[in-house]
Parts: sequence; C-alpha cells; structure tokens
Amino acid sequence: RGMTLSGGQCSRISLARAVYSRASVILLDDPLSRVDAAVGRHVFDRCILKLLGQTTRVVVTHHLKCLKAANHVIVMEDGMIREQGKMEEL
Repeated sequence: RGMTLSGGQCSRISLARAVYSRASVILLDDPLSRVDAAVGRHVFDRCILKLLGQTTRVVVTHHLKCLKAANHVIVMEDGMIREQGKMEEL
C-alpha cells in the first residue's frame, strides 16, 4: 500500500517533472492553486521564473503576480478572448 500525497505535494512534483523534462514549451494549468501563499511565491519565483526562465511557458491562472510577470496576457470569458496584451495595458 502506497503513501498518499497532498494536493500541494502533487503540484510540486508536477512542476519538478516539467523542469527536468527540458521541454521547449511547458503548459502549466493553475500551478499555484494547491499550495499556500508563501510556498506559491517561492515556487513562482524560483521555479516558474528562474528554472523555467528560458522555456516558453503557457500559464493558466487567476494569480495576479503571475499575470504581472507575463510577456503576454490573454483574458478569456465564456470560452472567448475578451482582451489581450501586456498586463499594464489591460
């Protein structure tokens, strides 16, 4: 019988796999949703921005910090693009 991991632990393992995959494009579906705020800041700064910094990252999220760091933001509503551009312009 194996051990059960928490949601946050599963999220961190998935991010570690993304880093070690060395893929040229990574899709992250709300990667900070299952971790607390302090861990989320650490994961975002050290993993998503630094370790994956040379990788094309498509991040689906509601976290404003992620959006502020993005080169391009696409805001969707009801499956349609509502607006897009730099966060400062939206």
